[in-house]
Amino acid sequence: MDFWDPKWLDLGLKVINMLAAAVVIIYSWINSRSKASLAAVDELAKQHREDLSRLEANRQVFRQEIEKRIETGDRVLADHLEQMQTELIERVDTVETDLRRLSNQVQGMPSKKDIVRIHERLNEVADSQSTVAGAVREQGKTLRSIENYLINKGA
Repeated sequence: MDFWDPKWLDLGLKVINMLAAAVVIIYSWINSRSKASLAAVDELAKQHREDLSRLEANRQVFRQEIEKRIETGDRVLADHLEQMQTELIERVDTVETDLRRLSNQVQGMPSKKDIVRIHERLNEVADSQSTVAGAVREQGKTLRSIENYLINKGA
């Protein structure tokens, strides 16, 4: 069994190719799970708007409850409810601030068209670089040929 036999080399290359493909697939899967998509951001914004509307409704209920308790003379409970209302308003303000910040971040992200355009430009630059590298390689071969000619002619 000769290890350098073309059959064994072919098998080894196929195994390496398959392992490399599996690594790329696993990396892509893991990478795609960790990225936020515009749909997920839109869903999150929708959920925040629903939460805000529910919080506003609860705020109105709390306000009505406070007014009832004040009318009945239960001042301790009214103070507690007022404190809860203040905390709720602060939470709503925090959620609104986060939602605005998230919205600004989404607006600043590049679109799919922008990313496609960048990839196309990178491909153009890579093609140009390959062309320049080939031209330099050929110039080196030509220079070596001239050098050999001059050395052999002079000898």
